[in-house]
Amino acid sequence: MRGNIARAFLVCPFALLSGCPPVVHFEVCNNLGAEIVLHDGRDKKISPGISGYFMIPPTYLTEGTEIQLSIDDKKEKYYLKITDKQFYEQRAFSGRIKAQINPDGALYIMHKDSSCPDKELPDQPQDFPVHGVNINASNKALAVGRLAIARLR
Repeated sequence: MRGNIARAFLVCPFALLSGCPPVVHFEVCNNLGAEIVLHDGRDKKISPGISGYFMIPPTYLTEGTEIQLSIDDKKEKYYLKITDKQFYEQRAFSGRIKAQINPDGALYIMHKDSSCPDKELPDQPQDFPVHGVNINASNKALAVGRLAIARLR
């Protein structure tokens, strides 16, 4: 315990001085007509027209990360990779990126200063919009494939 506290006192000043925030708030605006659930270790319900967020290390943005959303009992997985810094808002001790899920089920990057829902989305950066992959369907296909292989043996 004492070692963790000492490490925190050593690492925090360097993280702050480097200009790299220790955490990024990834905000998701629900522009659907139904409630969505954001899965990030805890399930966060996000009503239509409202934003919810999860926190990630800043390196996840450039290296890529996955988020999971449930929409009408369908669990979708989205792979996010953001390399365009114009959509990234630097704050004193954190950063922020905003995205919006639209009726087509895709995630779109929002302007830094826009409110939820954003009626005028900007030109999308590389790798956006991001379309989800239905986890339920892919797990079902995997199970059917395993059953077929088992029958062949």
